[in-house]
Amino acid sequence: MAHKGQIISDEFTIMEFLETSEDTDGKYSKILVTFKPGSFKAVDHIHLFQDETFRVRSGILTYKLDGITNKISSGEEITLPKGKPHTHFNDEKYDLITEQIISPALDVEYLLETIFGFAGEGKIKKGKIPFFQVMLWLKYLKAKTYLASLPISVQDFLSSVTAPIARKKGYQIAYKRFSGTDVL
Repeated sequence: MAHKGQIISDEFTIMEFLETSEDTDGKYSKILVTFKPGSFKAVDHIHLFQDETFRVRSGILTYKLDGITNKISSGEEITLPKGKPHTHFNDEKYDLITEQIISPALDVEYLLETIFGFAGEGKIKKGKIPFFQVMLWLKYLKAKTYLASLPISVQDFLSSVTAPIARKKGYQIAYKRFSGTDVL
């Protein structure tokens, strides 16, 4: 379980939990994020139940919301609302430092700890999380993240069919080695 001051990272991104779900009674999770040049650019995606707010401390955040690409810089903030296709990334040649607020927090901290844990173990290649892990998360996490390019109903169907297979293959929602607890 994430805790205040915890740092998770890979070669391009550093996250420090400033406030966790436990600290805020689930209202939000606040994370200091450093995106290095060349960091992973997520595909356009949709969160059904969470808003993501970015406050830029330094650098320039590039984001895409509803198909329109924009940028904000130091001192500015943007909320990428639930239900809207979006992505965010560092498109510059220098570090981008933001405060990211995810509200409500739900179980997003398990998701982040596992992503960075898998990255550290070499299980994420070119930003691609193992398929069965993603399907398990779509089925069971409250903090669902859907691809914007595929109907949500199709993704829900796929996750319903493949989540039992993922469990048999040993995939979990969270792992003790990353989160301090196993969540099946």
